Amino acid sequence: MNLKQSFGRWMRSRGTRDQITLINKVRYDLGQGHHDLAAARIAEVVYDSLSPLQTERINLYFSHYADLRTPVEEAMEAFDKRIQSGKVRWLGASNLVAA
Repeated sequence: MNLKQSFGRWMRSRGTRDQITLINKVRYDLGQGHHDLAAARIAEVVYDSLSPLQTERINLYFSHYADLRTPVEEAMEAFDKRIQSGKVRWLGASNLVAA
C-alpha cells in the first residue's frame, strides 16, 4: 500500500474528507525525458490520484515545474476540463518563473 492509499483509507475511516483541503500536483519528469504538462498527462495524473485517495475531487491541484514543450493553452485547457468535471476545484503553480 502506498502513501496515497493509506491516506485515502484514513480519510474514509474517519469520515473527514469534507474537513480536509486535499492538495496534489502534476510534477517533474517521470521517465519521459522532460517535464510534462501535456493534456493527456494532466488527465492521467488527476484520475490516477482519485482512486487511491478514495475521493471524487482534489481541492487544490498544482502544476509543479514548467513544461517548455507543451503549449500553455493545452495545459490550461486540460486543467479547465478537470475543473469543469468537478475533479479539481482550484489550480496552483509552483517552481515556475513569472515570464
